[in-house]
Amino acid sequence: MSTLVAKTLKKLQCSTGASCRELADVAGVSSSAMSRYSTGSRNIPEDVIVNLSRKSGMEELKIAYLSEKKLDIINTPVLNGIDDNIQTMIFKFIHEEIPEALESLYNISKLTMNKKSIDNNEHREQLYKEVEQVVDLIPGIKTFLIRMKQDYGISLERLDIAECKKLRQRGYVVEESW
Repeated sequence: MSTLVAKTLKKLQCSTGASCRELADVAGVSSSAMSRYSTGSRNIPEDVIVNLSRKSGMEELKIAYLSEKKLDIINTPVLNGIDDNIQTMIFKFIHEEIPEALESLYNISKLTMNKKSIDNNEHREQLYKEVEQVVDLIPGIKTFLIRMKQDYGISLERLDIAECKKLRQRGYVVEESW
């Protein structure tokens, strides 16, 4: 059974105050099915997750689903053990995570310069260490975007469309793969 998704759904249900019936209506399922989804006794179908995240702003469900199913490029859950005040989050990013990631990107550049592969185990381990610092940004960015949507009504769909358009205009995406 999908425990991470079920726990995320239950947490979101509690935090929003939505009834099982209300969520069921949004998702297009019965109340009993929604109840089983939130207790984890039944796996939540992908279309239900998509409906809930699109229609009720429960983006955390998508992240939990991708993480649980190991479908994302890096499978990280939503950060739920942090101070989710947007100002605190920005401060932490600016003063801690971003400088560390920038330094690691510089180190990665030095390690990989003029090399197609890393044969030395010591260099490979150093490369892993540096890439991990960059990956540290991913859960924070996902959580930041969710908070921007929840607190300020920022449309993630609008950002997605704008980003895809920008990438095409810059020539970074030549052929749509999605």
